[in-house]
Amino acid sequence: MAKISQLRVLRQTDKFECRLFDLREFNNSISGNKDLLQFYDWFYAINFPDILFADKIIMYEGDTERMLIKSLL
Repeated sequence: MAKISQLRVLRQTDKFECRLFDLREFNNSISGNKDLLQFYDWFYAINFPDILFADKIIMYEGDTERMLIKSLL
């Protein structure tokens, strides 16, 4: 399972340009709040066996869809 400090995100900034966001910097900025760290590690957990051994998967685009799907399941 990957933790938030191990994630990198590519976001499009212009038509042919992307920017890399290192979530380790975000993780370091909230390092004083243990509850918040635990929440983000849980919320952004990536667990590949869940995908590999699933009969079906639901793909979503953003955080809002993720929260909605988690509440429905």
